[in-house]
Amino acid sequence: MSKVLVIGGNSTSKAEVMMTILGAEAAGADLIHLYSCDKYLKEAKNYSLNFLLHEFKGHTGSLGLYDVKVIHEIVKIIDVIAIGNGLGKDFDTKKSLLAIINTNKPIIIDADALVPEILKIYDSNKHHWILTPNVNEFERLFGIEATSSNILEVSQRHKINLCVKGYTDYIVTSNDFKVTSYDLLKNDLNDIDDGEKIHENHTGAPQIKSIGAGDILTGIICGYVAQGLTASHSMKLATYLFGKCAEELIKTSSTISAESLAKFFPQYNAK
Repeated sequence: MSKVLVIGGNSTSKAEVMMTILGAEAAGADLIHLYSCDKYLKEAKNYSLNFLLHEFKGHTGSLGLYDVKVIHEIVKIIDVIAIGNGLGKDFDTKKSLLAIINTNKPIIIDADALVPEILKIYDSNKHHWILTPNVNEFERLFGIEATSSNILEVSQRHKINLCVKGYTDYIVTSNDFKVTSYDLLKNDLNDIDDGEKIHENHTGAPQIKSIGAGDILTGIICGYVAQGLTASHSMKLATYLFGKCAEELIKTSSTISAESLAKFFPQYNAK
């Protein structure tokens, strides 16, 4: 049974963390632990019985130092973590983030967790990380333009896995891993795993760039890692199928919402 922990959301954020747990479930993860604030836990109850709910322990409605010990206990029983979506960036949240991600469990790091401090603790011999920034987040994190050559250079220099989300998705695997005993088989892998140093995904539609779509993609990648795909295959398959899902959905709808993508993806993923 594949198990995911999603950490995100705060009392002032939008519904980013909800899109992440929906993406993980849509990709086939069996159990999704959501560690968040009260308003998202209430919302998650209405979606699925696969969601196990844990509330922030402090009084601010955000991740804080009180949560670190509890999360470390949950981490012992899950396969992969996704962190950052709607998390916020206050001092205690950032300090707690750094303590949580210093683990050898695989972690998908996105959105508000993409702060420069994470690179100071990253150890390619210890950590199993996938960073999933959009173009703007990449440029803020690394201080350079998000060109394909810069993305490749940064990934190789830090020995870190990157999935840079944009109208073209750029994927570089510099520290591949597979840490579970599960085995998710996908025939699509033979078509997209071309062995290039940097992989470009061109599937999708302009409407897929709506708010929340990137959060769903992070959840899908997390779900695939939990089920036994390597980091490389998880990133490539997730971007490819998510884009194809949008292409299919736009045929019957003039607009696409993030939630409609999350609901449709399991049907497309099963093909």
